[in-house]
Amino acid sequence: MNTSVQLRRPNKHCWLALSVVLLLVGTPSQPTLADGVRGEHAYGAHELLTAVMPQRSTPLRLAVFPFSVLPVTEETAYLSHALSDAISDQLAMTPGLQLIARQSVQAAHDAGLTRVASARVLDASFILDGDIRPGTDSIVIELRLWSSSLQRNEWVMQVSTGGPVLQQLPWQVAQRVRASVAGAH
Repeated sequence: MNTSVQLRRPNKHCWLALSVVLLLVGTPSQPTLADGVRGEHAYGAHELLTAVMPQRSTPLRLAVFPFSVLPVTEETAYLSHALSDAISDQLAMTPGLQLIARQSVQAAHDAGLTRVASARVLDASFILDGDIRPGTDSIVIELRLWSSSLQRNEWVMQVSTGGPVLQQLPWQVAQRVRASVAGAH
């Protein structure tokens, strides 16, 4: 009796059901969580998402550009790089998404390439860029996720904030990027 099961790519709507099945049933090479196994043999969230989300033959590639700031001062330049690095850190473990190296993105930025040329040179599926405009009492940040396949902005997000709300911004942006990437699969 053949007990092997061949799984085809699950659609977006059945990934949760499939993850529950994998948790309870397991695979021939991995014990299940139902067996009470913990530690190195237990499935982590990243492994589950990687196993059940539809996978592309090549991952989507994202270039996170440094945000432009006016006026440019030492403080605003630091804010620009810190914000792009924090967003990159939030996106680093996203299944199906490959971040393009910061040095490569910086070289394209310094060369003054357009979005279309940058996407071609970097082989980027998406480009995340934006503007930071410091005010007297708040900071206005506009972020754009540009799709190379659509040749237009996937979305634009504008935030006028400061203080603690600014600390949550990288997480919020990462969530929106993940939703766009999941839709591109």
